Amino acid sequence: MKIMMSFILILLVIGFFLYIKLVPYKDKLDAKHVRIFIFFEMIFQPILSFLKLYLKPYKVGDAIALDLGQIVIILVLLLFTIIL
Repeated sequence: MKIMMSFILILLVIGFFLYIKLVPYKDKLDAKHVRIFIFFEMIFQPILSFLKLYLKPYKVGDAIALDLGQIVIILVLLLFTIIL
């Protein structure tokens, strides 16, 4: 059971990383990959929308800001992976 949970968490970490990288190119994905993208979008988009209400982007330069919601999600996933 512990191995299965670790595998699922690692899959979520990789999926989240790829989701964040592919959001700007969603309309250019082929049919096979858009289905996978939509799967991860259904998981992460509601969480990111909720966190956006409470965490404002952190400005790191001229017209450059980090989305703290993304950082929180990756930290939580990595902490769960380490704990298991």
